[in-house]
Amino acid sequence: MLKTQKLVYERIVSNTRDIRWDLPEGLTAGELAGELGAGRNTVSQYLNEYVERGEFVKIKSRPVLFLDRRTLEELYGVSLPWSVYDTLKALRDTLKPGEAEQVQGEARDFGKLIGHRGSLEACVEQLKSAMAYPPAGLPVLLNGESGIGKSMMAQLMHEYGVNRGILKGDAPFVTLNCSEYANNPELMATNLFGHVKGAYTGAVAGSAGLLQAADGGVLFLDEVHCLRPECQEKLFLFMDKGIYHRMGDNVNWHSSKVRLIFATTEEPEKVLVKTLLRRIPLICHIPSIAERPADERHELICRLFREEMRTTGRQFYISRRVYHLLMTANFDGNIGEIKNCVRACCANAFLAWQSGDGRENKGPLCIRLSSLPESLLLSAGEPYGEALEEDGLISLEELDRKFRAERSENSVYAQLLREYQAYLERGRDFSRLLEIMLSRLEGYYDRLSYAEGVLTTPRYRLFESLMESVSSLLAGKYSLALHSRESRFLAMHFYNRSLAGREEDSGRLSRALDGLMEEKLRKERSISQEICEFLEKNIGITTGNMDRVFLTLAVKSNLRDVDLDKAQCFILCHGHSAAGSMAAAANAILGAYVYDAVDMPLAVPAEQVIANLLGRLKKLRGCTEFVFLVDLGSLEQIFERVRDLDNADVGFADNVSLGLALELGRRLLAGEPLEPALEAAAAAGRSNCRIACNRKKEDVILAVCATGLEMATKITRLLENCLPRPIPASIRTYDYAGLVEEGLQAPVFAQYHVKFIIGTLDTQIPSVPFISLDQLVSSQDVGLLGRLFSDYYTPDEIQALEQNLIHQFSLQNILDYLTILNAEKVLSLVSDALEQLQRRVGYSFSKQTVTGLYLHLCCLIERLVLRRDTAEEAGIDRFIDRHGDFVVNVKNCFSVVESYYSVEIPVAEIRYIYDYVKADRNLDE
Repeated sequence: MLKTQKLVYERIVSNTRDIRWDLPEGLTAGELAGELGAGRNTVSQYLNEYVERGEFVKIKSRPVLFLDRRTLEELYGVSLPWSVYDTLKALRDTLKPGEAEQVQGEARDFGKLIGHRGSLEACVEQLKSAMAYPPAGLPVLLNGESGIGKSMMAQLMHEYGVNRGILKGDAPFVTLNCSEYANNPELMATNLFGHVKGAYTGAVAGSAGLLQAADGGVLFLDEVHCLRPECQEKLFLFMDKGIYHRMGDNVNWHSSKVRLIFATTEEPEKVLVKTLLRRIPLICHIPSIAERPADERHELICRLFREEMRTTGRQFYISRRVYHLLMTANFDGNIGEIKNCVRACCANAFLAWQSGDGRENKGPLCIRLSSLPESLLLSAGEPYGEALEEDGLISLEELDRKFRAERSENSVYAQLLREYQAYLERGRDFSRLLEIMLSRLEGYYDRLSYAEGVLTTPRYRLFESLMESVSSLLAGKYSLALHSRESRFLAMHFYNRSLAGREEDSGRLSRALDGLMEEKLRKERSISQEICEFLEKNIGITTGNMDRVFLTLAVKSNLRDVDLDKAQCFILCHGHSAAGSMAAAANAILGAYVYDAVDMPLAVPAEQVIANLLGRLKKLRGCTEFVFLVDLGSLEQIFERVRDLDNADVGFADNVSLGLALELGRRLLAGEPLEPALEAAAAAGRSNCRIACNRKKEDVILAVCATGLEMATKITRLLENCLPRPIPASIRTYDYAGLVEEGLQAPVFAQYHVKFIIGTLDTQIPSVPFISLDQLVSSQDVGLLGRLFSDYYTPDEIQALEQNLIHQFSLQNILDYLTILNAEKVLSLVSDALEQLQRRVGYSFSKQTVTGLYLHLCCLIERLVLRRDTAEEAGIDRFIDRHGDFVVNVKNCFSVVESYYSVEIPVAEIRYIYDYVKADRNLDE
């Protein structure tokens, strides 16, 4: 079995690497089963397990296709947020193959660079621009700590120029390490510009110099800060006009078309003369390894180990603690030091392998704590030696797969998208989705709180400063000050986002989620849009759908107890800033974002102001309450134009004042309904008010329980999980005691159309149907679900709802009996098998029979796994003779269950199943 599973994995990886999008062969369960000579169900089981673990991608086409996720991400330089896609086109749209640096084979130029689509993306774009700028490129300065790869980036810049036809194929790449000439400026000038015969003592022949040698190519001046100012000054004329004199010859001019790349580990402003610095238009600051995201360090470590594997011809297994140290240790020498550390590890492991029975052993090399350089162990506070090892060895391939699966699982954007997908599939109401997403946000904040090293970098301090500005902006405009905790976490999040380079997006799905936020959390979404625009303007980060979703949730989390969307309120006043001043003052005093302002300049016709207002209202789709507080002279005209807003209640009051705005704001924030709140505020402010009620009440289903809200919440979630698809009605938890006491006067009936109530004890509300939990899962009232959900579902969907209810109640019972098996998994397999059995015998079992069989069969599987006693075998031969067809049907239907758990259902137990079914309906003898 394990061998087949391994072959399935290897074939999918290979076929993904060689995929032809127009003819994707070898990617279906049937094709693989035929190729490997294995059972299709077995292969399908392995494929779906890999999908569940996030290692494979599944395309729900006909036939279903499977691809290797890691291979796709490496080929296309993206992070896939999902493991399941509806169509092959949907996957390709996410991969964006037109933007890939590579499709097959080796990466080219900057595609070789770890982080070229992440933390180094901005730098790479600068280097591309410097190389391509006509007519001969631009000088560029690479600035960063020692060991970060400045020399490699210079070489890749040259390779990029050759690959794009900017440079000729044989264009030279010449390096000059300036530190060698720090104390000898004349020798540096001689090597750089060349000299003529007799230019100095010992110059018996002339030399062309490096500028001439690099003509048509690239000259890389490393450690340029080591040059004295007079050496730097010798470059000015050449950088300005492309001409120079050779040493000892002040008459003849020479020219060279060279693209200059400088590099320094120091602060350019302190070590380079200003006149040289002015001649370098592009300064590229390369982040240290400590400033780069964890996935890039992981990729670097894996790449370095793979290089050593090729060198030694051996597979490596790595201790998890070694990997953890490499991922978290402080490497002052950056990539260069990590590379030396990895090489030392491999050398030590190779020596240990040889000193044992390595000459005969062709197995893998093991990288343990004892393989690490002693200096790293001491700096990390780890004990040196093998005795205190380890917490397990893992292959490089498995380590990489686990890292990527965990990264995808823990990505906050991917988590939010998964919850939204579940919301669409299971029909949860938005309040439940919002609750789950806010909890995901809190979990993400918890993970950020453990981040180390980030807070010390200059770039992070920039983001921290920007978030303080954002907080001030919100406080001044909306009276919404971010808590210091949220401000810090937002700084960390967008700092990491800037390093990652690209938004983790999922096209249509993320756009739909952003649209849902705009519909349900209008004001929070508006604030998030303003923050995104601020970030784009000030740091150049490109924001997208999921950034807006994330910020909308962050604002909502900060104001969890404030309902900003209770009503959309406007203050309208004549003059240039009267409305804005009053709205800002009211928001500040109320401590919440309640009012928007509409200023009406005296020179602008009222009709134009109203037209602009109507344009704003159209964007507030889904809003069900509007309030307009206006000054004198405008009430009637505005009321007539907006009183008939579709599906929205509209309130008006004239003679607006700060007192009126505050009184109404306090009442709305306290949860008072619009109509009584506006009437009371208008009376207190001596204003006239009018209300137009146009809103259609939303359908709701109430879940209640006499024992309290906790059980009612469980009922809500259970029903949500059973719905075959979303319905235009929400399921809401409500207080049982309050409902019984207030009856039809309860506020929920004024705000919503209550379709029915579900719970444990009847609430005795006249004209509102009540359904007990027992009724839902029993067969006492056959048409009950059909009557309750006839407005939403087809007969087939109602049947699916019945099955889901049975499944959910059975799962709760089974959880109390099973000790080792995953109840949800075994129930899922048993449920599929029973559905097949019902089709084979030609009729459907009753609810009671299905529920009883669920419990019996799940417990039976666990007994078989544990090898405990099952039914007696007496009389089996006679049963087989009489009911052989039933035995065959059960065996066929439960083959997947038997294969998954490596068990075999005895015929004696099949006889019990037969008796159970017979009690439900008499079978033909």
